[in-house]
Amino acid sequence: MIDEDWHRVCRTTELGDEEVTQLWIGDTPLAVYCIHGEYYATSDICSHHGANLSEGYIEDDMIECPLHQGCYHIPTGEVRKGPACEDLPTYPARVEDGWVFVQYAEDNE
Repeated sequence: MIDEDWHRVCRTTELGDEEVTQLWIGDTPLAVYCIHGEYYATSDICSHHGANLSEGYIEDDMIECPLHQGCYHIPTGEVRKGPACEDLPTYPARVEDGWVFVQYAEDNE
């Protein structure tokens, strides 16, 4: 059973390996990733200049911002290369019956 903090965001077939997409929960844009068959979710907003990371470039388990090439580690949200200046919020993701679910509570932001 999925509680109210878990949101069904997309089918697993909608994301190929090493792909990212922007999905929204309420007014919050999230970047949802498939990396080697595992699913992850982070904020979609780069901490440096507010660009959408879902438009960025993935290499291995890193996302590169399309604006100034700051890099984040997708599983942890940690900054790995500037000018990104703060780690990304990350959100638990899981797969159930072919759907990707992300745990996100709007009141926790």
